[in-house]
This record gives sequence, C-alpha cells and structure tokens, in this order.
Amino acid sequence: MNRHLGQLYRGARVNYLRAMVRLLLAFACVCVARASDFSSRFAVVMIDDQTEAQLGPFPYDRAIIARAVETCAEKGAKAVALKFFFDLPKSGAGDEALRRAMTKIPVLLQARLESIEGSDQPIPDKFSVGRELPTAIRGDRGWIPLPMLLEKAAGCGFVDFDSPRIPMVETYQRKTFKSFIVCCLEAALDKPATFSPNQVAFGNRAVTLDERNVFLARFSLTHPWKALSLIRLLERKVEAEELKGRVVVIGWDSSKTPQIGKVGIHVYYLQALAA
Repeated sequence: MNRHLGQLYRGARVNYLRAMVRLLLAFACVCVARASDFSSRFAVVMIDDQTEAQLGPFPYDRAIIARAVETCAEKGAKAVALKFFFDLPKSGAGDEALRRAMTKIPVLLQARLESIEGSDQPIPDKFSVGRELPTAIRGDRGWIPLPMLLEKAAGCGFVDFDSPRIPMVETYQRKTFKSFIVCCLEAALDKPATFSPNQVAFGNRAVTLDERNVFLARFSLTHPWKALSLIRLLERKVEAEELKGRVVVIGWDSSKTPQIGKVGIHVYYLQALAA
C-alpha cells in the first residue's frame, strides 16, 4: 500500500512539474511575441546621458527636436511621437523649424490637464473623439500645444497618469479627446480607435476598459525595446532599418530625468504603451 501511494505521489509530482514547465514556456512565448510586436511597430529614441554630455542639459531649443524629426522622416519612419510639452513659445526660429519639420512626417503631440499653470486654449475638433464618452479625468485648462504646431500635427492626446490605471480618453472643455497612447496605437496599427462599452478596438484588436474607459496596465519587468541615443540620431549614426516603417517615440531618459517609482517618467509611459 505504501509503495502504491509513493508511486501515485511521484506521478502527481511529475505531472505538476510538467504542467508548470508548459505554463512557463507559454508565458515566455507570450512575452517574446509581445516584445517582437512592439519592436516591429515602435522605435525609441531618448535624450540620454550621452546626449546631455554633448548638447548640455535638457530642455533644448526646438530646432534640435526639429532636426530629429527630419532625420526620422529621411530614414523612412512612419510617424514621430514627441514626449514633450510644447505649450509655451520658445525661440521663434526653433518653433518655426519644428513646425516645418512636422510637414515632412506625421507627428503626434501630447497634452495634459493643469488647472493652475495651464491655459484655456482650445484643441481643434479634428482631434476629438467626436462624441461624449464617460471619462475618469476632466478639466478646462491644460498644457496644450501651441496653435502653430497643432495646425501641422497628425494627432494630439493626453497623458494624465502616474499609475497603472491609464485613461484612454479624457474630457477637456466638455469634449472627449483620446489619450496619447491611443494616438500612438492608431499610428502604429494604421487603424482608427473605435470605442464601445468597456473596450477600445483597433481593427480586430480590442483592449478591455472599465466603465469610464480606463485601462488597467500590467507592466512587464523587461523592456521590449532598445533605446537609441538622440545624439546618435542627430549625427546620423542610427541605421535606417532601426526606424523604417515604425512610429518613433522621442523622449528623455537620462540620470536627471524625474522618476515614477524606479524608472524615468518617459520609460514609464513606454511601459504603459507596451502593456
């Protein structure tokens, strides 16, 4: 009897170990597939320590950002998503250089709600969802891109989150606008976002949302991208194959970048986008 029970125990243990191995392999396959999917659709360019060592501390004149946008266009990128706020005018030449660069490739701009420092500048209706949707965040003032840049922008979305709860739409001046994440996904997938109760879909890909169109992100412990240095892009040392056909997200991730948890704010955004 004891021998029989021992055999049953060993058999059950072997089956359990086999099941765990299959589960781990399946999880690994999903992670690899997601990483491959992300890297095939997005490229990441960061203002890093190497960039700041050569150009000085961020922020820079917008003429430098314009050069980066133009280089992405020359190397065949699909679009550029700028993870910076352009709500205040800087140098006239730099602002104009960025405006001209935005005519050479689709460029996505970000906005955020800000009740104290923000302005009440309207956002053109072409960037709105077109109908009122339930939202978790509402406001009438914000850091809104300059009108001269919005005129040339291919998209404009909001980035009001610092937790895994990501609003996919926000209400600004009683109109519903997409999040910057939705704008990036639309550009990468070549599909407009369509909202229905508890989900947003991009063609046949759907993301589950709560009743106020908030997505609960599960961040990966690994980054499904290789960040390229902005200074290398400006020096044209980035190969075209690394950008061609992709949405290039340009952000800031140096030792001076503010953090959310243990990662820089723009890396945090990318983790949410990858999720």
